[in-house]
Amino acid sequence: MKNFDRTTIILAGALALMFLISAVSYLIWGNEQEEQVLFFPTNQTMEARGEARILPRKDTKEQEIELLVKEVLLGPFNIDYMPVFPRDSRIRSIMLREDTLYIDFTIDVVFREAGSSLSLRESLSFIGLSIQFNFPRVRNIVYSINGNQLELTSEIAGS
Repeated sequence: MKNFDRTTIILAGALALMFLISAVSYLIWGNEQEEQVLFFPTNQTMEARGEARILPRKDTKEQEIELLVKEVLLGPFNIDYMPVFPRDSRIRSIMLREDTLYIDFTIDVVFREAGSSLSLRESLSFIGLSIQFNFPRVRNIVYSINGNQLELTSEIAGS
């Protein structure tokens, strides 16, 4: 009976120590995630509505923006919102230089899906809105498709 009590105490102490180490490491390093807001049009009115997502932090702002854009390309969780790009749309590259972001997409962003009522310009405006809401440091966004720069750029008013 005495050995059982000693074993129980040792196991309980080890479990408590593991919990303490886990709690301290969480408080020091955090969970390395943050809430981002992605914007999508509603099915009914086509107005922009935000959808919060918890995204992991990355080493650079460029990588965080790339992850945000990939999430927008995946589409909304809410069934009342509609996707802004065709399913096969991908990012070729993203570069952040000072306050200007350069995004190069694959050609798939041009091919609209049946039933989509968004133009390419409108789709890109939802990307721009999501980026500029979450990363106010970005003042200009230059879009290109397969390396060919588009004539439109997103710019925050007053910058």
